[in-house]
Amino acid sequence: MIRGSIVALVTPMRADGSVDWERLRSLVNWHVEQGTHAIVAVGTTGESATLGFEEHDSVIREVVALARDGSCDCRYRCQQYRRSHSPDP
Repeated sequence: MIRGSIVALVTPMRADGSVDWERLRSLVNWHVEQGTHAIVAVGTTGESATLGFEEHDSVIREVVALARDGSCDCRYRCQQYRRSHSPDP
C-alpha cells in the first residue's frame, strides 16, 4: 500500500505542443527530493488526450526512471482516448 503524498504529475509542454523534457525532469526530481511517496504520470491531468502513443510511452519511461532513482513509487495510466493512438490489444 502506498502511504503519504501521491502527486498527479502535470506533463510540462512547450508552446508548440511538444513535451518540455527539461522541465519534466526538473519537476520529477523536485518531487523526489521533497519526499513525495508516489507520482502518477500521464494519468489525471489531461495528457492522455493530447499525447501520441510514442510521447505517452516516453513520458512514462522517463518518469519511472527518475522516480526509481529516488526511491519514489510511480503509477501511470495507459489509456488513450483516440483509437488511432491506442496500442493494439
